Amino acid sequence: MNQDYIKFTEELVDYPDLTERFMEIFSIVKNTSGDLDLADAAEQRVIDVLRTLGNDALHAWANSQITKKSDQIGSKPGIIKHSKKKSTG
Repeated sequence: MNQDYIKFTEELVDYPDLTERFMEIFSIVKNTSGDLDLADAAEQRVIDVLRTLGNDALHAWANSQITKKSDQIGSKPGIIKHSKKKSTG
């Protein structure tokens, strides 16, 4: 198997939303629903799925950035993470 294909499939394991979008694209290409008789309908469906794919990709990117930045800040000496106050009153 092609190394790019293997890497691609390994990456998809971590991103189920992206995997779902790609599966939707395959479904459109194969016309598994049987309702895509016109190119305009297929085109519109692809556009809708690609918009959702883009949105899902940006959310995944943002979550990754949050994790990275949090790890970077947490590992700096002298940085104290917020915790609940222990108040008796």
